[in-house]
Amino acid sequence: MTTDLDPFAHWDAAYVLGALDADDRRAYERHLDDCDHCSMAVAEVAGVPALLGRVPAATALELDRAPRGLHSDVAGEPPRDLLPKLLERTRPPRRWGRVGGVGVGLAAAAVAVVVAVSVLPTSPTGPYPGAPQGPSAPAGAQPMAAVVPSPLTAEVSVSAQQWGTRIDVVCTYEEPSDGGYGTDRSEYELLLTDRSGVTTSLATWSAAAGQTVTPSATTSVPMLWIDRIDIRSVDTDQVLLTRAF
Repeated sequence: MTTDLDPFAHWDAAYVLGALDADDRRAYERHLDDCDHCSMAVAEVAGVPALLGRVPAATALELDRAPRGLHSDVAGEPPRDLLPKLLERTRPPRRWGRVGGVGVGLAAAAVAVVVAVSVLPTSPTGPYPGAPQGPSAPAGAQPMAAVVPSPLTAEVSVSAQQWGTRIDVVCTYEEPSDGGYGTDRSEYELLLTDRSGVTTSLATWSAAAGQTVTPSATTSVPMLWIDRIDIRSVDTDQVLLTRAF
């Protein structure tokens, strides 16, 4: 249950926007498993990244350069204290001291994006048309297709949650020809691309030949809004495996 004393009460936007570090993200995800209130809060703002992704950079910059009062007929001029209020909302309270140094240019850009998003058309069902409104049955494990030859094979499964999607991957690394285990470790990254074209990094890990690794991740993107999931080699910057949805 969420109360006024709940330290996670205002972390929903920070989680969706990727403003939490790895430790805070894991702690918040554990909290979401037991807190319906916070899960619903995340679901309500889950579409923000997709909306931001729909704002062309040129549009945001043009809004920033426009004369004062130009947008009054559409959304009204944003108040001067809008950005501090947004930051206060999207950052955990204990991190506020790190936000004070935000520059004027960043503030203007953020306000421009907010204005641009406010005038974008939205569906009556929200920013994710056709997205499930609650949990559904998890999809079974699906094999990932090789993009380039590599010793890596993997299966991925996704399951809808009230606040987004859980993703589980089983990665198997081919054993060395001599039957021993490799000592050189390589780094990999799990990427998700939604149907608006926005790509998000979900997890990173390292592994050596002969090992099986089971990375898991969560995202605020609804399951039916996932376009594809990729595994990328951090060492070569190449996508090795992919699965379209």
